Amino acid sequence: MFLIAIVAYIFVDVCYNLTIGMSIDLYFYEQAGIIDIYTMSSNAIILFLIFFLIIALGNLVLVIKPAISKKSLSDALIKGFLLGIVAYATFALPSAWSIQKYPQTLALIYILGVGIFSLFTSVVTTFIGLKIYK
Repeated sequence: MFLIAIVAYIFVDVCYNLTIGMSIDLYFYEQAGIIDIYTMSSNAIILFLIFFLIIALGNLVLVIKPAISKKSLSDALIKGFLLGIVAYATFALPSAWSIQKYPQTLALIYILGVGIFSLFTSVVTTFIGLKIYK
């Protein structure tokens, strides 16, 4: 289940970023006159992978397994979204208040986006888990 959760999260995150996410970031960074401070790091890929592992583990332990136990896809939907919002708010909001000129709208987009990514991961993985563990 862990592998499914990682693949699901990376899939939705990469699809979002390749379609509109990077353009949104670029737009807001240019409007604010700041550079993309997160992807400039030489170890950004390693840090992204660590984040994917942690968020997938959080989804699995806190949302997916309990939802499978309860046989509740709606639990996975609601709690997956909540987990994503809480997890990313701890990053995006401090960035918004501590980085000069950081676009507050972008922080809210990040929080909502990761809520949706986590929701997707939790629902897809729970759905598959419910089919496997009938």
